[in-house]
Amino acid sequence: MDELTILNQPKAVVLRDGVESEIEASGIVKDDVIVLDAGKQICNDSVVIAGSLEVNESLLTGESASITKTAGAELFSGSSAISGRCYARVTHVGADNYATSLVKRGTSGEARPLRTARLDAQGHQVHRLPDHSTGHRAVPRSHAAAPCDDA
Repeated sequence: MDELTILNQPKAVVLRDGVESEIEASGIVKDDVIVLDAGKQICNDSVVIAGSLEVNESLLTGESASITKTAGAELFSGSSAISGRCYARVTHVGADNYATSLVKRGTSGEARPLRTARLDAQGHQVHRLPDHSTGHRAVPRSHAAAPCDDA
């Protein structure tokens, strides 16, 4: 059984001392530069420093549309890369990762999906809210309901 576990360990490519190397994902440390390509799972929260990556965040947000991330954009653990290639600096590892915090909060009944900012034609932030005809509708942030705690 241990041999199967070793075969199943997630791998990641890191850029250290100018050399790309494949390592166990558990060996990633904060401030490492990771290399992300299409088909890869994003194992650590990070910020894109170069390149462009189309990302699926549906497991975190429930939003089925992919998002293109470029320099300065945040990447969240639990997302997956659909296309492109980027270099990203790791901001959180282990228990500090966003996806891990969702699991922790989920066991205490506090889980909330990540909200991603979308812009309308005028550049205002919008949130996706349920709409019975299309499944979603865009609502300007100023009109969207603020998150609340159930009492």
